[in-house]
This record gives sequence, structure tokens and C-alpha cells, in this order.
Amino acid sequence: MDLETTIVAISSAPGNSNRALLRISGNRAIESANSLGLSPEVGSVLCDRLVVGKDTLPVLIGAFAKDASYTGDELVEIQFPGNPKLASMLVGMCVQATEGREASPGEFTARAFFSGRISLAQAEGVSATISASNNAELSGAALLRDGVLSKLVDPITTRLTRTLGLVEAGIDFTDEEDVVAISQH
Repeated sequence: MDLETTIVAISSAPGNSNRALLRISGNRAIESANSLGLSPEVGSVLCDRLVVGKDTLPVLIGAFAKDASYTGDELVEIQFPGNPKLASMLVGMCVQATEGREASPGEFTARAFFSGRISLAQAEGVSATISASNNAELSGAALLRDGVLSKLVDPITTRLTRTLGLVEAGIDFTDEEDVVAISQH
């Protein structure tokens, strides 16, 4: 997976809506928003205007520094009127401005995992939330996102890892005097 290229994607449901959300994540996110005539300020959500063709579009824009974003990269979010044609145009404009590419499904969450912002179980929880089709699945996904599974499994994993280390040491160093095999209790 390419973690260096700036990525762009619509992060809201497809179709017509009052508002849609476009995200830009990568080293050039804020600089690219500036090149589009926007004025993002890290830590703020501002009303702004974006020139699209011959028209000016009202938008809300938010910017996040690397250490404060979901992905661990600079992140810019642009909210705009939710029209699929407009969304497609904005994605193209942002890809060109960033010299990046359109993100693949799940790539923002993958970047969050690879940058250490979320655990694997939490990433799986995000995926489970997106694909949930009933309340029970949503509840299970929430448990994953909240790290409940990790909190249950981590102590067991630690004990198993220590035990495996002792077993391997016992096998590898049987001829050493100071290495004692694992006792049965």
C-alpha cells in the first residue's frame, strides 16, 4: 500500500444530499487546499468559497495537523452541497491540485492503522460499522471500535507470548545450567 501519495475521496454516502464531505489526506493536503483558493486553518472549521468552473460554491473547510488527524497525515475536510456530479468534479480538482490520487475503499482507515492512530481491532470495527445491516452488528462493531476486544485479549496474548518464550528458551538452551525448563504449576 502506498502511504506517501496524497489521497482524495468522498467520505459521505453517495447520492443527492444537503451536504457531502470530501477528505484530502497527505503531506500536501493543506498546501493543496490553499492552491484551490481555500484558506484552511488547522483546528478550525471555517466558511469559505470555492471556485468551480464559472461558479462559486459555499463550503465549510476544516484542517487537521498530522498529530491531530485520523490518518496521521495532514488532513483537510471540505463540506459542500451534496450533488454527485459536483462531488466528482471536486474530487478531480483536488486530485489534480494535490498531484495525488483517488483513495481506494478503506484507505483512510488503513492509514490510521499504519500510523498507529488506531489498532487493528478498531480498524476492523470501522469496516464492520460500514457493512453492518442491523442493530446487533452495529453494537458489535462499536465494541471493536472502542477496543473492548483488545482489552480482553491483550492480557492473554501477553501471557501466551511469555510462555512461548520460556518454552523456546528451554528447548534452545537445554545444555545451559542457568536455564530452567517451565515448571508444571
